[in-house]
Amino acid sequence: MKKTLTRIAAFLLALVLLSCAAPVSFADDSSVVPALMKRFDSRVVRPKAASVLDEPVRMAVRSRYGNLIYVYSSPSGAVISSAKEGSSVIVYARQNGYALGLVENTLVGGWMSEKLLVEADGTVPDSYRIDPSAAIRPAPETAAPLSLADLASLLGKGVRAPKESDLLSQAEIRYVESTYGNCIYALNAPHGSIVSTVNEGTKVTVYARKSGFSLARVDGSSVTGWMADMFLEPVSREGRPNPSDTLALKKDVYRPEKGEYLDEYQDMVVKSNRGVRIYVLNDPKKDPDEREIIGYAYEQESCRVIARVNGLLFVITESGLKGWVAAEYLVFEY
Repeated sequence: MKKTLTRIAAFLLALVLLSCAAPVSFADDSSVVPALMKRFDSRVVRPKAASVLDEPVRMAVRSRYGNLIYVYSSPSGAVISSAKEGSSVIVYARQNGYALGLVENTLVGGWMSEKLLVEADGTVPDSYRIDPSAAIRPAPETAAPLSLADLASLLGKGVRAPKESDLLSQAEIRYVESTYGNCIYALNAPHGSIVSTVNEGTKVTVYARKSGFSLARVDGSSVTGWMADMFLEPVSREGRPNPSDTLALKKDVYRPEKGEYLDEYQDMVVKSNRGVRIYVLNDPKKDPDEREIIGYAYEQESCRVIARVNGLLFVITESGLKGWVAAEYLVFEY
């Protein structure tokens, strides 16, 4: 009996010690984790909510050979970037011997071996703290709905009227975001014929929806037609990175897709390993040895960052060149 009680006491003590040692998470997967992942490349695997630290901590890179360490898409995943010896890293989560962090002063981020990171002095800047509200998508603007009779009076010749069941109980405001940054089609019916074109960024009011299409009226115009839902967004990208920034690319340069554009423009500066120049590449989705060099960005040259894919950034250089550069060679402050 005495031995049994001793074992129970030892077991309870072990549980207490484990709970004290485990990282305490302030995150629930519906708020903080999505907000956190907005700071990373889409290829980076999100952490478990329980792995996220209460507060981000500052660490520093200490590689085995004094040069750099790899940054991975997931614990033990694919290499997407690198971090130089001595770089400051803001760590947000710890999982399976890896830390999820951002290299300070850059857009490099991902999973790094905890064995190659050491504690560093200094507090984490407020700009690196996570705001859960960043993951909350704004509710779409709304407008007064229309009856079938009122809507029919707005339709041009040959434009199919919706059924009563297709009408929205509240009309919704949307903005055109095309694939190529120029325009989309307004059709006479879902999958129908073209009746007009609608320019990138145009504000429209949606009154009905069917089969992946919206019956919408162009703001300040008489144009009303069926437009593909995939090109109608609830928030305007005016003043933010968008497809119009990636027009007139050189041949074979990969064009960012939706979801790959940054939420805000980032103005950065080239800082190469050798103080000379870096490659501007054509395609972040090809294997490294298959990417083609389309030009160069020179040391301390300014670059406007538009999008991010697989550890590479789509930039417009000071000289006007548009293409992809490795994220580890751009910094906010030189």
